[in-house]
Amino acid sequence: MSNPLKMVSRLFKKNPSSVMLAELHSKMAEPLFMHPHLGKMIIRSYIDAASMIPIDAVERGAPRAHSGVAVIDISGALIAHEMSVPCGTAPVSYEGLRQEMQLLLDDPSVTTIIGRFDTPGGMAAQNMDLADFIYSSRGMGTRMIAMIDDMAYSAGFSIASAFDEIWVTRTSGVGSVGVVSYHDDYSVADKKSGVETTYIYAGEKKIDGNPGEQLSIGAKADRQKEVNRLYNLFVATVARNLNISPAVVIATQAGTFHGEEAVEAGFAHKVGTFSDLLVSLSDEPAGDTTSLEAKADLEAKADLEAKADLEAKADLEAKADLEAKADLEAKADLEAKADLEAKADLEAKADLEAKADLEAVRVSTIKALCASADRMSAADHFISANMEVESVSDHLLALTSTPDVRLGGDADVTDLLPANSDDTWAKALRDANPQQTK
Repeated sequence: MSNPLKMVSRLFKKNPSSVMLAELHSKMAEPLFMHPHLGKMIIRSYIDAASMIPIDAVERGAPRAHSGVAVIDISGALIAHEMSVPCGTAPVSYEGLRQEMQLLLDDPSVTTIIGRFDTPGGMAAQNMDLADFIYSSRGMGTRMIAMIDDMAYSAGFSIASAFDEIWVTRTSGVGSVGVVSYHDDYSVADKKSGVETTYIYAGEKKIDGNPGEQLSIGAKADRQKEVNRLYNLFVATVARNLNISPAVVIATQAGTFHGEEAVEAGFAHKVGTFSDLLVSLSDEPAGDTTSLEAKADLEAKADLEAKADLEAKADLEAKADLEAKADLEAKADLEAKADLEAKADLEAKADLEAKADLEAVRVSTIKALCASADRMSAADHFISANMEVESVSDHLLALTSTPDVRLGGDADVTDLLPANSDDTWAKALRDANPQQTK
């Protein structure tokens, strides 16, 4: 058996002369659905087949099929489109996987498709499209099983989650539901080597993220915004595929799970090897009632869960209706109280205005009486003494009709005071007839 470390070294060795590698490097700045510890290494370098593998010695062949079972190899870094390479094999592309899946789904002789995964993930571009395609192919008559042998992280897991069923070995890993993007800053290295890059461009964001300078705050914010958008889409897709809550996926914080732990986390359905999976399929004859019963059980379970969800939703809606009714009643009470208070305020204001109007009439009438009696000097005193108009009129009449007072005789104006009069009245009368003093 070959040395695993040498195998990894061979797969991920730097190859600057590779046309394929140059294209991979161009994707460096794009968001990736990839295991964080392997992502940068894989994007930076891929297979250096020129010195190890003769041209055309290894090619990606069509999926193997036997007794109705077809196996698709999903290994290595994942990219969006097919790439032409000078030698060896190119990375697996979502475009190529979709074509292979479609051919098998259209083949009536294929009853089961096994996706054999050993990938750390790859590009975000078109990953969700492939996952949606596989998910929409469920229940179309072809059983789809993801066999994780030995890892399906990030982009690989989003695809695996779209299959009907996920098998993991005791050591294989799944998960890493997250998004990562890289920016390499070569400005310091360029200065040391005597290289200075001048960018001639139009458009403020045209050179955002270039390797010749540090990543600006604005460019970083734009990238973070796109990473967050892709993360939400990634979480929603995996949650839908596995029929679990998005909160459960988010709670993993892009963690990975292995063997039985993956089953407990809801990220896999069964623990077993690739051989175990093939044996289990060979033990299921055509029209096997066991698988039908299992399917019926799953459907019954799904119906119960759906019913429970509907009941829970109905309870929440009923509670919401009660709360809304209570809010409306409370609002109505507040509005009624506000109306009463407003009405009381209006009535109080009206009373004050009416009282003010009456006072204004009293003041103006007293002044008019004093003016007609040529006694204006007494008006303010009558007003401040709160004398009524009739009383003022009577006293002014008495003053102007009493001969001695009118003619300035010896009579004292205070003799004209009514019983129980106070000093204010006396002063008012004296001011009304200033010729009289005592």
